[in-house]
Amino acid sequence: MKRLMERLMERFMGRALALAAVLATGLSFASHGQERPPERPPERPRAPEYDRAPAVRELQFGAEAGKLIRIGVYVNLKQDCTSGPLPTIRLLKAPGHGAVTVRRAKVRLNNHATCLAAEVPGYVAFYRSRFAFSGRDEMQLEVEMMAPSGSSIQRHNVVVTVRSSGIEL
Repeated sequence: MKRLMERLMERFMGRALALAAVLATGLSFASHGQERPPERPPERPRAPEYDRAPAVRELQFGAEAGKLIRIGVYVNLKQDCTSGPLPTIRLLKAPGHGAVTVRRAKVRLNNHATCLAAEVPGYVAFYRSRFAFSGRDEMQLEVEMMAPSGSSIQRHNVVVTVRSSGIEL
């Protein structure tokens, strides 16, 4: 019996058929007086941020002081053109001279990959500088997209060059 199991395991090495063949023969460790192999503890899923370093994107924008500008649109579009779970957005580094707001919106996509037209929920990120500020402002966003295969994390380093609005107080 032991030889039969060894030959089956060699023949179907690493396949699900080996398990099915062993179960179909009715063999078990307990029925032949052998000790049961030690059970392995179940593997804990690893946090996705430890699997690989997040991708970093450098984004640059120009803006007028006090004006609202869009710095990002975040959706999760599946291959069948339906919406996946919405991404998680974190502000890792706040801007020094303005504010970032994230609003939920319906996003229309045209001619994106295999989707000719899709309307899906998503998030839109905006930045507005202080009215009297002119210069360079920096912030960092972290966007985590969830998918059946796992999650992916992107870091967006955003630099906004703010021009004065031309209105003196």
